Amino acid sequence: MAMLMLATAARAQDTATVHIASPYVNFNQKHGLEFYTGYFAGNTGDAHVGPQGSWLVGADYFLHIGGPAFAQARLTYAGSKRTMFDPVGPQNLGVVSSPLYMFDLGIYASVTGEKTWHKILPLVGFAMGLAYDPQKPDVGGYAFGTKFYLGIGGGIAWRVAPRWVGRVDVWDYLWQLKYPGTYIASGGGGILPAGSPDKEWTNNGLFSIGVSYVLNR
Repeated sequence: MAMLMLATAARAQDTATVHIASPYVNFNQKHGLEFYTGYFAGNTGDAHVGPQGSWLVGADYFLHIGGPAFAQARLTYAGSKRTMFDPVGPQNLGVVSSPLYMFDLGIYASVTGEKTWHKILPLVGFAMGLAYDPQKPDVGGYAFGTKFYLGIGGGIAWRVAPRWVGRVDVWDYLWQLKYPGTYIASGGGGILPAGSPDKEWTNNGLFSIGVSYVLNR
């Protein structure tokens, strides 16, 4: 009898199912708020009058819209500066404040679907927005003004607690700088060579580190 019981136990052990914890877990993240800080890598353009690199702060609201996709509304402030020129001469008049307010709407998606991988969520996204500098035209007639931009980027989110998520993002904003006609070389003045276009597309990088609070899981 004892031998029969031992044989039965051995067979049960051989056929037992071994459960291995999966590294993939549902993110269960409906919507929330993120606050972030970082660095704006401004591209000053060929005329060197575009917004320069500076620190940034911002906030965004995100909403899970289905599957791996999220919608996002983001507001960013960069305390940028720029160089001011008098094209008659020409003469560098120094650096002046050029703060930027950037607002965009976008969609981003998780690379790992609707699940985190070891609590990590890799993200890729696309956005459209407006950048605004409130400064008036300077003595050379240049002002950044309001620019439409396209954004592409991605990041990594990490679930550090049930309602708290850390996040790192890298984005590229593409917008067009427009120069006054006096910037094009003519006679003894100008900043750009004769025949240069008065418009230029520039890539502007944004790097941010933030923390999100999930409002509804």
